[in-house]
Amino acid sequence: MNDTLPCLEQRPANLQNPPVLVILCGVNSGAYLFEPALQAFGSTHHLLIFNTPGVAGMPLPMPFTVEAYAKLVADMLDARGIGTFNLLGHSLGGFAAQQLAHLMPERVERLVLVSTSRGQPDTTRDLPLIKARSGLSFWEQAQAIAGDPHTRLKPYFGDAFPVQHPAAYARFIEQRQKYLPKTAVSMAHFSAGAAFSSRRWVGGLAMPALVVQGSDDVMISARAARKLAAALPHARYLELYGVGHFPMLEHECFYPVVGRYLAGHPEGVEQEHRPPGVLRRLYQQWFTLHG
Repeated sequence: MNDTLPCLEQRPANLQNPPVLVILCGVNSGAYLFEPALQAFGSTHHLLIFNTPGVAGMPLPMPFTVEAYAKLVADMLDARGIGTFNLLGHSLGGFAAQQLAHLMPERVERLVLVSTSRGQPDTTRDLPLIKARSGLSFWEQAQAIAGDPHTRLKPYFGDAFPVQHPAAYARFIEQRQKYLPKTAVSMAHFSAGAAFSSRRWVGGLAMPALVVQGSDDVMISARAARKLAAALPHARYLELYGVGHFPMLEHECFYPVVGRYLAGHPEGVEQEHRPPGVLRRLYQQWFTLHG
């Protein structure tokens, strides 16, 4: 990955007007998290994977907010002459993807939201999950990660991934440490995420949407992701059992699922435009386990 560019970009040489896929990354993260997307979509899509602002050549607008993140990406897309596009956002990048879709709904064809939610008030309600898994509060865990990332980042994954795929987990740690921004940038990311809420307007995002969530995510709960999917008028919800905050690394079906969805094939459980009742939730859980 080029450390001086705001994004990874790849365009198929044999297609004149390929569909565009824009990917937005989360807290302390960069395009390295989605490098496999170059192989998965590089021959079929004009692919742009943006670093999070403040990471590896991506400017950090100040004051930094989710709105500023979305506006920065919008300006960069305009500068490249990008018209309509598909949009995928992970974690904080999922917040920014919602904001960008809200900013230019006529240009977003399909929306994929991964390990993300509507923000507040669900963000605050999810904070106890980290302490339940790690034994530390959110800020204590953040400080512990700085001292021992290899051990302290494990709670953000499903239990199986670091054990069954140690080389992939070590590669994630290596890249994270290489591109980890300064503490002030990290604080700006966390603060922006903590202040974000799409609750008032997310129901107006009328484009088709797919919400992908790990059942064992301690950053964004499956409960919060289901609320996001239920609030979107035309959403489908896919919950991956035993997966944590990084489905793109943890589950082999992630890229095939996204590829089928972008090609127009439905994935996951179709959502109603209202919070699901008890029977609906039971059906969602059954579908997750049995497909």
